[in-house]
Amino acid sequence: MHVRNGTPEDAEAVLALWKAADATPSLTDSADELRRIAVRPEVAFLVAVVDGAIAGSIIAGFDGWRGNIYRLATHPDHRRRGVARALLSKAEEAFNAWGVRRITALVEKEHPKAVGFWRAVGYLDDTRIARYVRTLPAVMFAVLIAALGCSSGGTTNDAATGGAGGSGMGASGGTTGSAGTSGGGTGGGGGTSGGLPGFGQACAPIAQQGDPQCAAGLVCVSVGAEQGRNLCTKTCTTADAPCTGGPAGSAPTCGRIYQVSPANSRVCEFFCDTGATNCPPGTSCLVDYAGMMTCQPPIR
Repeated sequence: MHVRNGTPEDAEAVLALWKAADATPSLTDSADELRRIAVRPEVAFLVAVVDGAIAGSIIAGFDGWRGNIYRLATHPDHRRRGVARALLSKAEEAFNAWGVRRITALVEKEHPKAVGFWRAVGYLDDTRIARYVRTLPAVMFAVLIAALGCSSGGTTNDAATGGAGGSGMGASGGTTGSAGTSGGGTGGGGGTSGGLPGFGQACAPIAQQGDPQCAAGLVCVSVGAEQGRNLCTKTCTTADAPCTGGPAGSAPTCGRIYQVSPANSRVCEFFCDTGATNCPPGTSCLVDYAGMMTCQPPIR
């Protein structure tokens, strides 16, 4: 068994390891996210290899204040053989090299063997601290400098499937289905389904997990620099291709990757400039969370 740095090519194997290890899935459990952290200098993405196969993983990051450990996982076939200790030792070597003095590990309390491991290696349970979590939009890995586009072709993203809209908190939440790019679902953005807002219309923050926020085939995403500016839109696949079916006078295009259930996806965005009038009714051209000009509804 040896421990090495993880690579972008390891992403799928590590996801399979986490599933086998019964790790609780999270919104960031994706091959794209793992490929991204594999090349970040402030993250030690480490894997343990046994007989050519990945048997364990750990993610160690330094935010400049404290070291943080995530996803220490060992395949069930290789537990109690020193894999976890070897991974932790290498992570702590990275922390020492970065000058880290204090380390925090996220551990699931429902996994008694994991809790016992951390106690055995000298980590203390800090019962004074509670963990508060908020999901933010997943920004594209590179800032797009041109108008971004939605996929208008293909068979999987051309017609709305009738899924319920996602939540309005940072583009995460309920069941979305596949959102269309050829005018499916709500057509030109003005129509609704069961009284729910359509494509390019404002949606309210989620009231209860699973509640639909938009008409069928649409997702509700947070589009502003301030919380509460939420808009119903469609998912898409191909950047730099136009989205069809937007409100009259608008030109939605497939933009950045957001955290929408069941998987991260690009969504149609309404990019604008202050001298143009191409925003959907009820929205204004404002600076968003990434410094880009987008059409945004009032805060709700």
